[in-house]
Amino acid sequence: MAHYHDLEHIHPPLPELGEEVTLYLETEAEEGLLLYEKDGEIHKKPMEPAKGGLRVRVPVHVSPFRYCFLLPEGFLGSHGLEKTLPRYDRFFHLLAGSLPPWWALGTVYYQIFPDRFRQGRKELAPKDGEWLLMGRPIRKKAWDEPPGPEGAWEFYGGDLWGILEALPYLEALGVETLYLTPIFQSPSSHRYDTEDYLRVDPHLGGEEALEALFQALEKRGMRLVLDGVFNHVGATHPWFQRALKDPESPERSMFTFYPDGSYATFWG
Repeated sequence: MAHYHDLEHIHPPLPELGEEVTLYLETEAEEGLLLYEKDGEIHKKPMEPAKGGLRVRVPVHVSPFRYCFLLPEGFLGSHGLEKTLPRYDRFFHLLAGSLPPWWALGTVYYQIFPDRFRQGRKELAPKDGEWLLMGRPIRKKAWDEPPGPEGAWEFYGGDLWGILEALPYLEALGVETLYLTPIFQSPSSHRYDTEDYLRVDPHLGGEEALEALFQALEKRGMRLVLDGVFNHVGATHPWFQRALKDPESPERSMFTFYPDGSYATFWG
């Protein structure tokens, strides 16, 4: 059985919000259900036989539109066949509405985790124990030292200058677009807990390094995509700190606080 994001399985593959799409599933099963999430609940719609499989037509009411299939063998989502209903992140996801820019479809991406890719300027690397992350000191790792279990606390010292130096190598590989995980100021090595969205992390080289990298990419006809994490901030972000310290602050309504003083986080 198979279901892909192409014209043969989803039509139209880039729908407008509210538009109906036809979903096709290659399968030997003679019957099945489409399961899709709407308003926080699972809805079901019977599929009809089609040549070599099953199909169903459904309006895309929200973006992303999340769905999976229920067949006699089990539930089929983006991670394959499962015995129980998959989590929403394991559903198929269909985007609707604004289309991506023309160059984004079909380009060759190369994803980089800046701290672990290449070190351009050793003096930028954080020092061992330079600050605390969730009450524990960060660790400076030697470049050839294997990673340990501490993850976000471990810094190798890769930076944007190192990525700039590697552009000839990346271009030779056929890379057309660099996709960088978060680069804005943050206390962790992965930088998904942003502290300041208006400042490129100084340990990565700051705004100067980002501008130099952008200019070099532009000269080579390459593009840059940044991982923007705008649905949550880190615990050290000024907005959250003000909300945490003052229940009457305007920032308090930006977050979910519970009666016992605890609060909702990105991990539930």
